[in-house]
Amino acid sequence: LEPGPRSPAYRVSFEVPGGNQSLFSTIFGPPVVDLRVTGNSELDVGLGYDQNAYQQARTGQDGSFSPDFGQELNLNVSGTIGDKLNINVNYDTQSDFDFENQVSLVYTGYEDDIIQTIEAGNVFLQTPSELIRGGQRLFGLRTDLQFGPLAVTAVASQQDAETDEVVIEGGSQATTFDLAPTRYEDGTHFFLGFAFYNWWDAAHRDPTTPTSPPNLGRLTGLEVWIQDAQARQTNNNGVPPVEGTALADLGEPIGVLDGGRAYLDAIGEIAPLPNPANDQYSEDDLERLRLRASEVNYTEDYGLEGGEFVGGPWRRLSTNDYVFDERLGWLSLTGSLGPEDALAVTYQYRTTSGETVTVGDFQDITDDGRTLFKLLRERNPIPANAPWDLTMRNIYRVGGRSLNAQDFVAQVTYEPPGNTAQKTLPGVTISDGFTLLSALGLDRVNNTGVPRPDDLIDFLRGYTIDAQNGRIIFPMREPFGRYMEGLLRDGRYVDGTEIGVTISGGYDAVASDFVFTEMYALKPEVAQRELNKLRRYSIEGEFKSASQSVFNVGFGLVEGSVTVTDANGTVLVEGTDYVVNTTAGTVEIRNPFYLTSNQQIRVQVEKNKLFSIGSKTLVGLRSDLRLSEKAGFGATWMRLAERPLSDKFRIGEEALENSIVGLDGGVTYEPRWVTRAIDALPLIQTRAPSSFEFRGEVARFSPGHPETFAFRQVQRDLAE
Repeated sequence: LEPGPRSPAYRVSFEVPGGNQSLFSTIFGPPVVDLRVTGNSELDVGLGYDQNAYQQARTGQDGSFSPDFGQELNLNVSGTIGDKLNINVNYDTQSDFDFENQVSLVYTGYEDDIIQTIEAGNVFLQTPSELIRGGQRLFGLRTDLQFGPLAVTAVASQQDAETDEVVIEGGSQATTFDLAPTRYEDGTHFFLGFAFYNWWDAAHRDPTTPTSPPNLGRLTGLEVWIQDAQARQTNNNGVPPVEGTALADLGEPIGVLDGGRAYLDAIGEIAPLPNPANDQYSEDDLERLRLRASEVNYTEDYGLEGGEFVGGPWRRLSTNDYVFDERLGWLSLTGSLGPEDALAVTYQYRTTSGETVTVGDFQDITDDGRTLFKLLRERNPIPANAPWDLTMRNIYRVGGRSLNAQDFVAQVTYEPPGNTAQKTLPGVTISDGFTLLSALGLDRVNNTGVPRPDDLIDFLRGYTIDAQNGRIIFPMREPFGRYMEGLLRDGRYVDGTEIGVTISGGYDAVASDFVFTEMYALKPEVAQRELNKLRRYSIEGEFKSASQSVFNVGFGLVEGSVTVTDANGTVLVEGTDYVVNTTAGTVEIRNPFYLTSNQQIRVQVEKNKLFSIGSKTLVGLRSDLRLSEKAGFGATWMRLAERPLSDKFRIGEEALENSIVGLDGGVTYEPRWVTRAIDALPLIQTRAPSSFEFRGEVARFSPGHPETFAFRQVQRDLAE
């Protein structure tokens, strides 16, 4: 053992007894073992004592001892056994992700050996086939055999990566999106009051210009306050937090909390604008809340339940943290609120008659008491509380920024069980063949502004599209809930008119499949888990970013897995046409030819799984027969199986057991007469021989599913 240059590092080197005539030499070559070992191991040994008074009273035992062990290992082994087996192990128990631990044992035979290579650990399987790609990030066994002109590769492994593809056209990255209705931006967009909530649908009856609520001139000022972990700090970047109380019904009509949704429905679209003259708080009440809030019993004195008032420290957001619509009374935060965060506002608006109305202590911080705010969202919001409806649930973030109409495509589809997605609801005819895009108010005018659907989303900035931040805005509060219910049952369209709706079997027969009012009374994660039918709806499309040369293709790239091809399938050369940065997850296109407007390239990558719950097993066999230097044929067989964790599969997450088999081949022919014929043409002289290449492939894919635990148990019971 020889210590290395930095301790702890050791080199193990010795010669195996028996010399070149031993079995060891036959398998591994020269009888020499040379390994380099570096790393460290830490072992924590402890003893814990647990004392429980309740247990002591029941059993009479004073307490119990239990061992406490902890171990950390960082190991790196590299070297050779003979000249055929290479070892490379890099393992660290403190690695953030599994894919950071690398294990590789590579056995390489001589040129005339049948066994060319045997690999164990992190292996890969690549094929020249266009239809069967293989995989890069695999953990298992691989062997390469050579039988004269026939080469055979076999792999048995677990797949630790997933494939992805990015399309780039004209230097712009084409990005697709596919969102379920429950994937709205939660905790980001808010109505400033119940009047603005009720008016939203009526405000969007005009297909091009939203209208303000009656008697509203415009919002003239807004302050946004948040209560989060940062607000609870005694000093926030030199700005101390403000003690305040946020009330859900501040400026709202008396009874808005009692009736909830029923109250809002009763007052209709034209609800009274927020005004302190309408709420339950007199000037004496407000002064008491400011100066003696600790003495107030909010439930007994004002009928407020938990979640309808929030007190404590608040911090004010800067104007860079939000934007607001001064005509419709709603705001958008640049970031989403966390579960424990509360949101409140104070603001002023001017009526059409010129009167200025103030809600909350706008620009008036109380130094010796508490400042009063209008509460928009409480901590850990629940649907039963009135502020729940002030969170907007009709805005979807599709990604990208600075979108433009020419490169943005969107559709709303519905996928019936066992069928492909379609643009209409099965068994439902709406008006003159309205698609879901037009039925939901996102396609009401054509590209010239004429009120006529053209099956393209209306790219109206600030109305149906937030182009700067990559969002789709629905012109109704609950597009897949109460609006869809009114449309299918009564024919009420987004513009307030009644249109013709024909339903095979009647409304009651399809309501449970097409209408989901309960979605808006559930937290998004709960709705996604419980309303499986809701996933049949999909908001999908594609957009392109601005022209660039560096493209983000994902985190955790498998080294060597990136393949870039042009529209004709020609593989680009790494290092010349493009450069991969596996750490940053980017691909830089360096050949300017592929960034021109008429060029399309495809980037295929494999990305390491950050977390793996189940396991996928990949078994593959590849054979190549070289008939000559210019002719060859190949065959591929692969089977990918996923072990189910339970018998209860979610839609879209079912376990699989798929197989695929394919044949491919190609012949290259260089006819000299073609070269001579071209040379015979005037003013033309060839610099390379002419050639023809013929390639063909065929593959068959056989989908399947694994047997569930219940099915296997039944089989065992029958066998017994």
